[in-house]
Amino acid sequence: DLWLDNLDPHSLSFLRVSVLVADTCWAAQLRCFVRVNGVMARVVDTTLACRFDEGRTDDGDGVGDVWVVHRERSWREGSWAQLMRPSPVGVDPLRSLADLGGYEDRAARRRLPPAAPARYDELMLPRRRSAP
Repeated sequence: DLWLDNLDPHSLSFLRVSVLVADTCWAAQLRCFVRVNGVMARVVDTTLACRFDEGRTDDGDGVGDVWVVHRERSWREGSWAQLMRPSPVGVDPLRSLADLGGYEDRAARRRLPPAAPARYDELMLPRRRSAP
């Protein structure tokens, strides 16, 4: 977690990053999650991915002059009722978060509707060429 703010029992918010680096690519996911108990929840995701063998070139030498980084951004937001499915009889809906076992952000990602359409971009980053 890059930061975590737990204002129990009223809310929770965090910013988390996950990074994967392999021989042929890298990927990163940045997730911002906000939950205000009894009111709403929000999940904002940004995913970045780049393959090392992919690039763009203008000089025809077969080697890309820029890295192509693919970015996907999504925003999901909804009411407390949308986040929390109907609780079993006798269970306080504010207490039912314990049933999510610390995976509130994953449940919110699955259950909440998109607040805006997902956006896809390509970012061009110049490659540093070694000096001859």
